[in-house]
Amino acid sequence: MKHVIFAIDNPSDLHTLARFLRFVDELRAMQKLKGTLKPCVGAYKGEMELSYIMTKEDFDAHVRGSQWVSGQESFLEVEQGYYGRTYAALDFTDGSRVYLGELEAETDKLGLMIGQNWTYRPDLKTFYFTEEN
Repeated sequence: MKHVIFAIDNPSDLHTLARFLRFVDELRAMQKLKGTLKPCVGAYKGEMELSYIMTKEDFDAHVRGSQWVSGQESFLEVEQGYYGRTYAALDFTDGSRVYLGELEAETDKLGLMIGQNWTYRPDLKTFYFTEEN
C-alpha cells in the first residue's frame, strides 16, 4: 500500500491547523477516507515541520491540489516493497519525481542526528530516513 507524508501550508497558524484537522475529521465522519490520518514530525532540507501521513488514495482524492498544500514543492511517497522493505520517492508538484531508495527505521533518539531529511512517527515511536539523507 502506498502512503504520502506531507505538510500543510502555514501549519503554525492555529486557525489553519484547526480548519485542516476539521476538514479531515469531516471526511472521516462521512466515511470518505479509506485509511486514517496520522501526525508526524520531521525535517525537510533541515527545517523541522509538523507533517501527516495518509494513504495515497486518500491524499490524491482529497488533499493533493487543495488549498491545504498549494505552497508545497513536494510530497514524500512511501510504498511497501518485498520482504517488508519500504521505499520512498519525492513527488514534486511540477510532475518530476526523485527516488530516494529504501527507508531505514530507527527507534532510538539517534534519529534526531540523522541529517536534514527525516520523519518521526509518534504512534510507532520510530524515525524514518534514507541513506541518501
